[in-house]
Amino acid sequence: MGIICDKTMKDANLAPVILFLYNRLDHTKRTVEALQRNDLAAESDLYVFCDGPKQNATSEQLLKVQEVQSFAEHITGFRNVFIKKQSQNKGLANSVISGVSEVTKKYGRVIVVEDDIVTHPFFLRFMNDALVFYGNDKRIFTIGGMTDKIDIPKNYKKDVLVSQRVESWGWATWADRWSSAEWDISKYSIWGRNQKKEIKQLCRGGDDLWRMLQMQNQKKIDSWAVRWQYNMSNQNKYCLRPVLSFVVNVGLDGSGVHCSSISSGAAPSTPLYDSMIYDIKLECGINENSQIRNSLKRYYALAKDSKVIRLKTCIYENLKIIKRKLTSLI
Repeated sequence: MGIICDKTMKDANLAPVILFLYNRLDHTKRTVEALQRNDLAAESDLYVFCDGPKQNATSEQLLKVQEVQSFAEHITGFRNVFIKKQSQNKGLANSVISGVSEVTKKYGRVIVVEDDIVTHPFFLRFMNDALVFYGNDKRIFTIGGMTDKIDIPKNYKKDVLVSQRVESWGWATWADRWSSAEWDISKYSIWGRNQKKEIKQLCRGGDDLWRMLQMQNQKKIDSWAVRWQYNMSNQNKYCLRPVLSFVVNVGLDGSGVHCSSISSGAAPSTPLYDSMIYDIKLECGINENSQIRNSLKRYYALAKDSKVIRLKTCIYENLKIIKRKLTSLI
């Protein structure tokens, strides 16, 4: 049976946007301001989920959470803004799983952003276009707003690609894909007799994924994303990504619960989409490019922790910037 693709976003209801917040006011402001500049913001519904303070939070920590929740109450620039504030801390994983489940049941699809994601003005347009276009292509499990800083072959002329690794920094999905996910890690068949085969299948998206899944199983981390990854891999599906990124993560500065410190505070990605005109072409039946797959595998296999790779890449990019500035002064 052939793959059916919807061709246009015309007359389609826009997907709601979910924003998950906690205790980083400065990052939150940058994220919201960028979303407000999106060309579809005024026509989109925004759901804001504010997590609550931890049980033993200090007065300073309580204040940070309260500042974010207070700021959220005054967010404008969207068709409707719905705010849900927690009195106690749920944690990011539980917040994402419950929040996305709630909104997808109502709308059928959703766009998700966390508090440290700065989006390009065409981010919402790309996400909505892709959600409509690939809605009936069941091979596509999720849509990412960025692509890691990997080598894209010069002869690759498409505007989008598919990979076997999910993207959690600005992403979207559909209700049927989300509801198909099993979140109880103890039920995963990867712990069974066909473990080697399943590990190999999981690690098509990166050799670090098996270690992350083990850490989740041992409760050393609390990640919704690695479980989302397992479900995508287990179903043999793909993440659709733009060749040129529409988001930048500015939270890798040590301020977040789930991030390490990187000097610039920004995660390296492919160059941002830089055209003043939106001209992204989507294709039916897009297949995985073997060169891109191998490049992504290398990116996540150079070190035990992929964050080390991102740190090295970021340092390299910063050194290039410094070199250019020094050259201009000579």
